[in-house]
Amino acid sequence: FLATSSIFLSTALVKIASKAAGCDLDDPNECDKRVYGLKPSSMLSIILMILGAASAILMTLVGALLDTSNYRRGVGAASAFTLCILTFIQSFVSEKNWFPMLLLNVAGAVTMTVNICVALAYLPELSNDEKKRAKYNTFIQLAFNLTMVVFLVGMTITSSLLQGESIQVAIWTARISLIITFIAQVLCYGIAWTRLFGPREANDSSQLERKLESYSSRCSLFTSGLHSLKRTVFKVFQQ
Repeated sequence: FLATSSIFLSTALVKIASKAAGCDLDDPNECDKRVYGLKPSSMLSIILMILGAASAILMTLVGALLDTSNYRRGVGAASAFTLCILTFIQSFVSEKNWFPMLLLNVAGAVTMTVNICVALAYLPELSNDEKKRAKYNTFIQLAFNLTMVVFLVGMTITSSLLQGESIQVAIWTARISLIITFIAQVLCYGIAWTRLFGPREANDSSQLERKLESYSSRCSLFTSGLHSLKRTVFKVFQQ
């Protein structure tokens, strides 16, 4: 739901940015005008680039933190709670606050990546049988894509029933999708992180404390994440 509602939010943000820049809403790609130094048509591409770079850097640190500390469940619960709050705030998107909402959208995407990273750390615990884990993972991905399609179709129909200017229809479509997403988040994250995911100890409970004893050794937490990423990349290509 969050991935799909982001599509409608992005559509609304581009339309609002185009209007703020003085562009033709029917053809924003042909507009050379800028707002906040950016072309409205290029805004999402730049945001995605920033998101990709931030996630690539952050995930190595988060991965190392999950492996070397006892905070796996805490990080997951905190990121889920933060994501719910960000989604709720973004549901108030309007022509007046669109730029702060754009920044919150980036923060929400990074937070979602952290939450997914934590959730995937629990995936091996579903079963010791690799074939069963593969089936579970297939079902998870299938459910993810099916709910995306169903929600997308439902919101597209809802959007077609709304009346008014195209920019107002886009804004209300984004608001409705975000409110529905917020409700789903509260229910799913609430059950998952209070009842289903259990606390987990670090691979080496004393490892993090040793790494953080001095300022110079704190960098080793980040570099250990990079080394882990390197091993994973080589393993993927080799096997």
